[in-house]
Amino acid sequence: MAVLSEIQAGILTQDELVAGVIEQIVTVNSMFQVFPFDAIDGSALDLSDENELGAAGMTSVTGATANTGDFTFADGVAPADNPITANALPAGFDADGATQGSNFKSPATFNERTFRLKTILGDAEVNGLIQATYSGENDQEAVQIASKAKNLGRIYQACLVNGDETASGGLQYAGLLTLAAANGTTSGTAATALSFNGMDAAMDEVKDKDGQVDYIAAHARTRRSYKALLRGVGGATVDDVVTLENGDTVIAYEGVPLFRNDYIPTTQGGGSDTSMIFGTLDDGSRSYGVAGITAQNAAGIQVVPVGEKENQDATLNRVKWYAGLAQFSQLGLHVYTGISN
Repeated sequence: MAVLSEIQAGILTQDELVAGVIEQIVTVNSMFQVFPFDAIDGSALDLSDENELGAAGMTSVTGATANTGDFTFADGVAPADNPITANALPAGFDADGATQGSNFKSPATFNERTFRLKTILGDAEVNGLIQATYSGENDQEAVQIASKAKNLGRIYQACLVNGDETASGGLQYAGLLTLAAANGTTSGTAATALSFNGMDAAMDEVKDKDGQVDYIAAHARTRRSYKALLRGVGGATVDDVVTLENGDTVIAYEGVPLFRNDYIPTTQGGGSDTSMIFGTLDDGSRSYGVAGITAQNAAGIQVVPVGEKENQDATLNRVKWYAGLAQFSQLGLHVYTGISN
């Protein structure tokens, strides 16, 4: 006797379809949940940095001679006025810490930096017949818009680490690795294993909040190497964690959350080295570290219904985000480079 086949039985019924789409395209970036954004009026943000302090010094009772006196510094040189740009010494000091004359009148000088919004965009286009007949369980138009929005977010996060405004012809904004390289705020030797000393040295270079570090970001591979360092310390356990405002717990180093960020490349310079990023986040004062920027009158991801296409039975929705990155303080970012494990 013939048995009903699965194919024939399938004609008379349908498999149950789970509503929604299961995410399979995921890059972990736990740092993004605490990353601040600042809405700006206009398409760019201009900042003014100290370059040289106004001249000052010490003088005699009569004031006849303007002089600093002769100071001795532990490292044999005067402290840098602005270590980010020109390593200029404060007025009144020469390279060995001795006096440099009697000019108390030189004014302060400044440098200007500009951070511009960039356009991240995708068009969600859905055929009218498809939308009308295949939207029972999943609204086809909504699914396409959501997918475009997710991709915009991924592009922003990738650019946050790796963006290069110059190399991209201005399409990208400068990311953390590019900013650190341009500012000279990097340390480390190529192809060297992660060490506590290297991490300490990098933390010491974050200075804009009096040495407070808000975050450490590392690729999953580097994060595993950090945990291995902890396990290698006699009697130590990997239990140094901090609790974020949303209740999540994150592994930490000296109380600083160490976020996994897999957008950090592990093939820098053509090799297999990676980086660990240390820095501060702005608190709304526009004085510290970095913050994302977006348009004041179009904050966040926008969905604009363009409407029916003139020459095709399809509806188009434009998904866009005007966004960028502002580095308020160059002293709030340091990158520990060349990590081989």
